[in-house]
Amino acid sequence: MDAIEARKIIAAYLVGDPVPDADLELALQLTAADKPFAQHVRQEHGDHGDWVTDCDVFQSRLDEFAEAGPEEQARRFPSLLKHYRGCRACYDAYWQVMPIWTEDGSDSEMSQGQGRERSLSGSIVLSISPGGAVIHDGIGVPPQVRAELYRAAGPDSAESPPRDVDRRQWVLDDADAGIVIRLQVSGTPSGEGTVEITVTAEPDSPVKPARMQLRVSDRISGAVHLAASLSTFQREPLVLPPGSWTLRLESETAKGVYSWEVSLILEQRAHG
Repeated sequence: MDAIEARKIIAAYLVGDPVPDADLELALQLTAADKPFAQHVRQEHGDHGDWVTDCDVFQSRLDEFAEAGPEEQARRFPSLLKHYRGCRACYDAYWQVMPIWTEDGSDSEMSQGQGRERSLSGSIVLSISPGGAVIHDGIGVPPQVRAELYRAAGPDSAESPPRDVDRRQWVLDDADAGIVIRLQVSGTPSGEGTVEITVTAEPDSPVKPARMQLRVSDRISGAVHLAASLSTFQREPLVLPPGSWTLRLESETAKGVYSWEVSLILEQRAHG
């Protein structure tokens, strides 16, 4: 690609013509030092300063990027994917337009009493460092509470002084079902993750949190790690080692089985 072709590609992109992401990225690189061309762009399309920044390109294609699934994003928009993972502003913008849940069951299945399945739009990805620090690197669904420390006593507070525990929290609303799922992950000194899940329901919701079941399985193999009523984990903390996990909540209702799946990836970080 020469400079003339690069300018044509950028011009086509500015008027709304479809341009391959890789071609646009190369064209921007080739014209980055072309000050006369940059001045022409500002005059023709408004003075937006350095419009060719990665953030401008990402924001202009945000809707198109958000509509693509993970595999399509990696195939069609590799540079946008790389940028969004490293830019806090674009990362936040992306998750502001993304729905929390994706629907797995059809309306016809629901009408026939077969229930409904929903999955979290993206994985929750966390790293846990030695000492129990929880790190979110801007990959996957962002927490509502990015960083919070709370004081927690050891097993025997008379012998163990309270310690600071790092945690992240997600508030996952399903207005259609009339429930809110709160998921909290904190770290342990051994590098494991302590997961707490609570569910609250509106009075007219068909879902009864007290009757919900939780199943934890290996995300890769599908092997079940444990399964029990959700109330069990209100009494005993759910501790998971590093790995890729699927947390599945199920509730039997008069309309069929409602379920929600959350993909949780816990990584162990060598250094904090």
